[in-house]
Amino acid sequence: MQVVARDAEKVRVRGGFGFAAPEFDEYPWVFDAPRRYQSVRVFRRGVLRRLVVDCTLAPAGGGTRVEYLTRAELIGGPVGAVARWQFRRRVGRGLVAVRALLEARAGGSDIAWVFRYPREDEVRARARPLVDALVGAHPADAPLYARLVDTIAIAPDADVARMRPYELAVRWGLARRDVLAACLRATKGGLLRLSWDIVCPSCEQPPATATRLADVPTGGHCPMCDVDFAVSFERGVEATFAPSPALRDAERLVFCHGSPMRTPHWVAQFPVEGGAVRTIATQLGAGRYRVQASGADGRALFDVDPDDGGARLGVTIPGPAVGTRPAVVLDTPIVRAGALELVVRNDDTTPHRVQVVHRDYESQAATAADVTALGVFRDLFAEDVLSPEQHVGVGRTVILFTDLVGSTALYERVGDAAAYGLVRRHFRLLFDAVERHRGAVVKTVGDCVMASFARPLDGARAGRAAIEALAGLTDRDGNAPGLALRVGVHVGPCLAIEANRVADYFGRTVNLAARVEAQAGPNEMVLSASMRDDPEVAAWLAAAPADGVAVRADRCAVKGVAGGELEVVRVGVPVSPAAGGGARTPDSRTRA
Repeated sequence: MQVVARDAEKVRVRGGFGFAAPEFDEYPWVFDAPRRYQSVRVFRRGVLRRLVVDCTLAPAGGGTRVEYLTRAELIGGPVGAVARWQFRRRVGRGLVAVRALLEARAGGSDIAWVFRYPREDEVRARARPLVDALVGAHPADAPLYARLVDTIAIAPDADVARMRPYELAVRWGLARRDVLAACLRATKGGLLRLSWDIVCPSCEQPPATATRLADVPTGGHCPMCDVDFAVSFERGVEATFAPSPALRDAERLVFCHGSPMRTPHWVAQFPVEGGAVRTIATQLGAGRYRVQASGADGRALFDVDPDDGGARLGVTIPGPAVGTRPAVVLDTPIVRAGALELVVRNDDTTPHRVQVVHRDYESQAATAADVTALGVFRDLFAEDVLSPEQHVGVGRTVILFTDLVGSTALYERVGDAAAYGLVRRHFRLLFDAVERHRGAVVKTVGDCVMASFARPLDGARAGRAAIEALAGLTDRDGNAPGLALRVGVHVGPCLAIEANRVADYFGRTVNLAARVEAQAGPNEMVLSASMRDDPEVAAWLAAAPADGVAVRADRCAVKGVAGGELEVVRVGVPVSPAAGGGARTPDSRTRA
């Protein structure tokens, strides 16, 4: 769901609701956890007009009795009749599935809805070489990496698009720090992507996300709570993780925008009209709580004591003074645990949503303060991540370099103007090849291009497409014979630096990608060993000879790398004789 508009009374939501309707007004959910909730939706178009859901839960012997009532108003006519039948059918199927789930579980066990991602085998195959490398460097973390892969390969998008390491730690019964460290190493190793969520202090949901700490704003606004808040690394910025796009695309989805599932520390919520008084009967356990209201300042604290205090709490929302927002006021700082009568008086002229929040609810947010203080974070991502001059993004990136062979002779043969025009045309062809394969051009240096990709296969395909595109240009243009392209592609962790508003990549991965490209000959692409070991690239290479592509493993002597040589795969792209370049010779290398 996506919030597209909001007023003091409701939110306008656009999103999927099966066949029923794409847009509706959602009124604040009324709930008293864990006893009851109600949601009301009024649809603006589609076959539904109004949908009200009431759910109550009550003790029943050794279990819980659940009463679930859905009231749906649909449009009239033949379309409405079909929709009414379909709606009943789908709701009925859902309830049957829930009953079967409950009856199948062992007594006293947790309820778990079984789901398996349909492309599980592909995800596991892509992850295998990355996990092997991670386990080789950190053998003790092997069980953690296995669990991460299980989660990425099986769970639905809603569970993997925003993975919280502390939640995973609780689920797995492991230490928070160990799981956080493993997630950071997995990010460096290409399994995960790291994001910095700006978290609302009221609902603990992220109204905004940054990919770099340097992009985190100093303040935020939460449309769900209708509050402004200051952002601090200690409380307002949370590190979350998602699968690397090279493994799996996972979209952050919002289900049931106002549901109490999204705010487990809110124990109650209800609207109070302007100038009205509303009384709510609830039950609270011992601890510290606060009362807050949308569009109001201040969060009034009170304690619930097992032995002290009364059974009534009075709350007042005064009318605002000119230029200010009202502040919540309580008539007592302490009440007794158990049954409680909550009386809210709204002296303001506008309605407010009132929430009772459990202050002792244990946060499962891995804050920026937690993460940046971790030794493994400093070791893996270095101090540059907090540098005022440099912005550092983390994650596994595919780097592609190209070099135009024969460009120097071209300038001598046809003159500066004509040669420059051909070089510019060559750039347009390469930019198009990169874009078509979901990449991004990072920069050009002379007649060379540097590009980045999320998936190794996209980088390999773009490299071949670029060679073929330039070969087509040389066939068509009489000034172009003798021009050819050579390409090198490597994948690994990068530092994403932003200086003077220009994004660039630095680090060992970029250096190795440049050296891999230097080993290529005309109309040839050289892939590093890390590219070769990617499952999708390996399958692509195995099928390439059938398309006339020459594939050959090789070892190259290169200065400045461990062992003094690189394992590579040479991919010779077939072109017509007019395309030029010919076979690779040692003289065709212009850089080392």
